[in-house]
Amino acid sequence: MPDPLFAHDADYRIMRANNANAARAGMDVRDVVGKPYWQLFPKSNGPRPVCVRAAAGLHGEEEELQLPSGETFNVRYLPFADEAGDYSFSIHLMRDVTDLKRQEQIKEQYMATVGHELRTPVTSMKGSLDILTAEAAAILPDSSMHLLEIARRNCQRLICLTNDFLDLEKIGSGRMVFDLKPLEVRALVEEEIEAIQGFATPYGVRVQLDPAAAQAVARADSIRLAQAVTNLLSNAVKYSPRGAEVVVGIENLGSMIRIWVRDHGPGIPDEFKARIFQKFAQVDTPEARNKGGTGLGLAIVKEIVEKHDGEVSFEPAPGGGTIFQITVPRCEQPPPTR
Repeated sequence: MPDPLFAHDADYRIMRANNANAARAGMDVRDVVGKPYWQLFPKSNGPRPVCVRAAAGLHGEEEELQLPSGETFNVRYLPFADEAGDYSFSIHLMRDVTDLKRQEQIKEQYMATVGHELRTPVTSMKGSLDILTAEAAAILPDSSMHLLEIARRNCQRLICLTNDFLDLEKIGSGRMVFDLKPLEVRALVEEEIEAIQGFATPYGVRVQLDPAAAQAVARADSIRLAQAVTNLLSNAVKYSPRGAEVVVGIENLGSMIRIWVRDHGPGIPDEFKARIFQKFAQVDTPEARNKGGTGLGLAIVKEIVEKHDGEVSFEPAPGGGTIFQITVPRCEQPPPTR
């Protein structure tokens, strides 16, 4: 097989290796058996920290390994125990993803360039259409006003798409700054619920805070956490039927704070659950396609929450729909007075 594969014992010495792995070190496969496995990486320490954790935890994981040569590998390993339950040996499979990573970087750079080039003219067009729509309402016939409104809405969609691209590019490149401070979560959520009402009204959906929502102080970036909450709210509104209610709750969970958003949508198909937080992931149904969107909203939520050392998840809601929830670290220090 073309992918490097090897097994090592508890002393990190090679038990078995394939030709692809031995060739990396310029050695014959028969000569590597019994040697410390990092000799397979003559210009690198190799994935030794991965193996140390394997010995301690006895569970398989996958990590990315970058070598000084510029090569990038996905390292998957599976540790095994002996009859007494003690660590015995590990099997490692390394897949060369250098070209894939390079292609991803090119794509991200391209999308960022397109986003920067689009944002200024589209924002200008949107502003002009806003003014024209407001001033021409009493002059133009309804058919013309309808066309203006379509143009205005589509400009807004392009702005949202562009901003999503740029946000993902900033997060991926490490250029998005997170100013983590004590933050009153309930006040932030209430503000975002109020802000989303104008978006929810055309859908015929009500958004409200759960009466049992807790007072909680998180260590968070107010702008980015608000963005994550808004993305969850807009998704919940879009996928809930007319007359439905979207409810937002807040709970203190020891050292963490949970914010949850409950919708009454169709739920998440089983085949889509594993990739729901991936970039450009969208359910491929006629109903979902009619809702529009970029397929980036939940990916952005995941990136933002993980930058807060938190997690994002979802579960089926009782009676139908979905509950999305994010957890962020709790902060004992009170927030600054506004």
